[in-house]
Amino acid sequence: MKLRLNPRQLVLYVVGFALFSLAVCLTSRSNLGISPVTSVAYIFTFFTPLSLGVTQLIWNLLLFLIQLIWLGRAFPKLQYLQLIASLLLSAFIDLIMPFTAALDGAHLPLAGRFAVLIAGVLLMGFALSLLLVSRLVLLPGDGFARVFADKVGLEFGKGKVLTDSTFVILTILVSFAALGRLESVGIGTVIAALAVGNVARLSHRTIDRGISAWVFGPTEPFDPKEETPLELSLDEAAYESTHRHSDNP
Repeated sequence: MKLRLNPRQLVLYVVGFALFSLAVCLTSRSNLGISPVTSVAYIFTFFTPLSLGVTQLIWNLLLFLIQLIWLGRAFPKLQYLQLIASLLLSAFIDLIMPFTAALDGAHLPLAGRFAVLIAGVLLMGFALSLLLVSRLVLLPGDGFARVFADKVGLEFGKGKVLTDSTFVILTILVSFAALGRLESVGIGTVIAALAVGNVARLSHRTIDRGISAWVFGPTEPFDPKEETPLELSLDEAAYESTHRHSDNP
C-alpha cells in the first residue's frame, strides 16, 4: 500500500487532534470522571509531578509497544503513525490545559461541572469525526483494542468493551492503592464511554461529504449507503478507509 498525503489532509489531522485535546482538558476539568482509556494516564497526575500530557504519552507508547510485540512483522507500517498521533495529543493537552483553569470543577457548581463535561464529550466526538475524515490512524487505545480482539477471537465491539473495562479497573486499583480514594473515574467516565462514539458517528455522517471534497477533491464522491459499521472503532475505520482510497489509482 502506498500512502499519499496532501497538505489539507494533514491540516485536518492536526486540527482534529487540537480539538480532541481540548475535549480531554474539558472532561478532566469537570472532576466528574474522564474517558476509560484516558483515565489510566489521568490517575497518575494525582500523585506524581507529571502532567496529563506526559502521562498520556507514556500510556499511549505502552499500548503501542504491546501492539508491536503482539503482531511482530505483521504490524502494519501505517500504524506507526500512532506515534505521531500520541505526540500531537500530548503536546496539545499540555499546551491547552492552562487556558481551561477557569473551568476547574472545584470552582463550579454541580450544574456547571456537568455543562463542562457535556461540552467536552460533544467536542471529543466531533474531533474524532474530523480525524476519521482525514483517513489517518487515531490513537493506540483503539489499536490496542483491535489487536486484543483479534488475538482472543472476539468481535471488535466486545474486545473494546473488555479493554475499556480493564482500563477502568486498573485506574480504580491504582487510585485506591496510591491515594486511598477514587479519582479519575466517575459518572463522566460512563457518559464518555456511551456517548463519544455515537456523537462521532453522527457528526461524521453530517460533515464527511463537504470536508472530504475539500481535502481530497471531487474524485471520491460521498456514498450515503457506505456507513461505518458500529462494531468498528474509529481507528479501524480510518485504517480501512485509508487502505481503500490509497490503493485507488
